[in-house]
Amino acid sequence: MFVKKEVNGTDCSSLISSHFPDEKKRGLWLVGNCEISGSIDKSDTHGQMLVIENGAFALNGTFIFNGLVYHKVDATDTSVASSIKSFWQEKQNDNTVYKPYITSDTVGVQFYSSTPNGGLVIDTKGGKSTLVGDMNLNFNAGYRPTFLKGAYTWKKGAWRDF
Repeated sequence: MFVKKEVNGTDCSSLISSHFPDEKKRGLWLVGNCEISGSIDKSDTHGQMLVIENGAFALNGTFIFNGLVYHKVDATDTSVASSIKSFWQEKQNDNTVYKPYITSDTVGVQFYSSTPNGGLVIDTKGGKSTLVGDMNLNFNAGYRPTFLKGAYTWKKGAWRDF
């Protein structure tokens, strides 16, 4: 079950840290600009999902997460693009760590010393994400979030059906 929350340029570190210890909460869906500015260690979680939708995603810290992180942005939407642009303008003034990586189409800048163990999906139509740092990209299917009972099967006529 997802919990959906509106965020707007806030430090999402404590929100993420306080949400995931409860194993009944399988996902956190954040709408808006989100910055993680500290260390998050959710190595005790299993099969969680974090979604950041239609906002900038800024990460400057250690992020250990046993689940899937999905950054979804439609930067062709003018209101979304305007909000993201304002977020990065503030970051350029407040925090120079992001400054060299910010361009007119930036939607994400992540400084990693680790990465989510269930996967990282960057779906940023019309935008650019920059990953900086020492990354160990692992995909562990055991940390993949599952919300429905049953199994996934191939559907004839689906994408790449050759």
